[in-house]
Amino acid sequence: MKPLQLISSLTLVAASIATLPSAFAQTASLEKASLGSDLIAQADHNETDKVSPRWLSLYGYSAVLPGGNYPWYFNPANLPSNLRLDDVVLTLQHAAGRWSQLCNVNLVYMGLTTTPPLNRVNGGYDRINVVGFIPFSSISANNNYAGLTYVGYDVGSPGEKPHTVIDVDIVLNANAPGGWNLSMLDGAMTHEFGHGLGLDHSQDPGSIMFAMPYHTADYDRVPRKDDVQGCSALYGAAPSQLSNRAMNWAESQYPNELKRLGTAPVTQTYDGYLYRYYPGSNAYVGTKNGRVYYMVGTTKPPQDMGALTDFWGQIDAAGF
Repeated sequence: MKPLQLISSLTLVAASIATLPSAFAQTASLEKASLGSDLIAQADHNETDKVSPRWLSLYGYSAVLPGGNYPWYFNPANLPSNLRLDDVVLTLQHAAGRWSQLCNVNLVYMGLTTTPPLNRVNGGYDRINVVGFIPFSSISANNNYAGLTYVGYDVGSPGEKPHTVIDVDIVLNANAPGGWNLSMLDGAMTHEFGHGLGLDHSQDPGSIMFAMPYHTADYDRVPRKDDVQGCSALYGAAPSQLSNRAMNWAESQYPNELKRLGTAPVTQTYDGYLYRYYPGSNAYVGTKNGRVYYMVGTTKPPQDMGALTDFWGQIDAAGF
């Protein structure tokens, strides 16, 4: 077994997420604050089996979580005073769940922990995936950044592919400029969980993993088509992927009819339906047996809006 490699990925979040330049080593990336663009060194990537030429793996060669399983903990130390612990945990779960809705990955919240992120045992990885807030000054990271993802993986034997991810720690800047709110946390963590799964910054401007410049935090709440292609190439598609992509698209097209309150709606199941509820408009949208349904309230039956395939051209063209 060969030495473990460390990957770090930093994300800057502000009211509108700013631009950063990048410097890429053979197996690592480090981004520094500047007014310039975030450039990807193509020579460091050797991927001929991608679904598209746009998404990039974080490692230059694929490394994946065994079986797509990603158990993670939250360390509540240094929690910003304006955020409630329960709200933060729920927001993190929603951010993680969006990837599980689309790809064959299982991001499972395991509970609170006192183990700090970036913890090492006898100089090695503790193999505990932790999300937590820390002052970036304590790790000599640029205080302009909001998120930093460390991934440890076993490089295995020469030519072996894929490699195995053994440790993912995501740290959030406790002293991020402008502070934190749940919307910023939601978008930042959806992006960072993407890094944890093995996705680097994409070349596709529509991707939430794009960083030239970064999108707003609100935009980054919902993975787009390129993100789904990358995650699916690494782990396979979730059985409910098409339905969830359709509902993601519907939310963007019909914000008044599908009005959320606070955190984004969660996909649920009932009587064969895969659906989401929108309390702001007291409405439901979902699919069943390849059909799309919409319902307001509960006094009338769901309205059949047509076959899911009838909408697919619009969904794909919109980048979902």
